[in-house]
Amino acid sequence: MLPPRVSAAADYWPRTRDVPNPVECPANTYEQGTGCLPCPAQTRSRGGSSDITDCQCIAGYTGPRGGPCTPVELPLDEIRLEDCRCDGACRVEIQHNGEWGTVCGNAFSDADATVVCRQLGCSEVGARQVQAFGGPDGIPIWMDNVACTGSEEGLSRCSHSAQHRVNSGWGEHNCGHHEDVGVFCQGCPSGVVNLPRGSAMHLADCRPDGCGRIEVEHLCQWGTICDG
Repeated sequence: MLPPRVSAAADYWPRTRDVPNPVECPANTYEQGTGCLPCPAQTRSRGGSSDITDCQCIAGYTGPRGGPCTPVELPLDEIRLEDCRCDGACRVEIQHNGEWGTVCGNAFSDADATVVCRQLGCSEVGARQVQAFGGPDGIPIWMDNVACTGSEEGLSRCSHSAQHRVNSGWGEHNCGHHEDVGVFCQGCPSGVVNLPRGSAMHLADCRPDGCGRIEVEHLCQWGTICDG
């Protein structure tokens, strides 16, 4: 059992001078003089630490033993929007290890969509996610359970997978491509959102005798055909 803390020095455990085997410092502290001090910011120790060099940088940070520790610069994987619909929604795809794949919609939020739009150079205003957008078979689902804070520079710097890790857990998911997520982004640079360019046709306002008005879709707008 640890001796009581000394209120005059926060986070300082006094050690007994008069015993041959003084109490070892607990985890995340180190020995200093006759007591134990907490490890510096972003470092941890296992306990029984003899000095500050036993405090090592935690995951996601780098630096010398005992600190100071600085964040590891994570790679920023390229993303793109594919199969955009006439309403402007598109499927999110991310390139990892040179291969394009999709993102599962589990836990994907508007904060995550904001990071996607920001990385693509689009406006963050009105960014929102589209669940079950769907995607093609035969390509990987790279990310699942994405959990961005909303301030990240890009999607690959967000935690993801069931363990909510950053820059690991790629390809770990429990999804099918019918769960691939999409996003709405506005104010994007040219070429980011490519709306469908094909044409479609249907009959509108059909009468009981089966006749109906022919309408054609072109560049996401429906119009009629003149009979002249």
